[in-house]
Amino acid sequence: MSAANSLRISIPVIFWDQHVERTGEEDEKNLCRVFMRGDHSIQVQGTLRQIDYLLADAEFFARGNKYHTQEIIFAARLTVAAINKAREVIA
Repeated sequence: MSAANSLRISIPVIFWDQHVERTGEEDEKNLCRVFMRGDHSIQVQGTLRQIDYLLADAEFFARGNKYHTQEIIFAARLTVAAINKAREVIA
């Protein structure tokens, strides 16, 4: 995975854990690689395709609905912001 074709971002652990749970076995190739895990944040690196997959999931949850907790909505919004910021840096 070359640096030009990948991004490394730090996102909330709570969003990452739920993202992984929602990703079925057939979609495991769409998961980013975990580099470092802390209590509240996790650093992941992925190809642009993997990052797009993560972004689509985060954007869906960032919109929120009555079934999503405020905690997951906020974590999703932080994830969207982290991805967009990382993309600005490489643009």
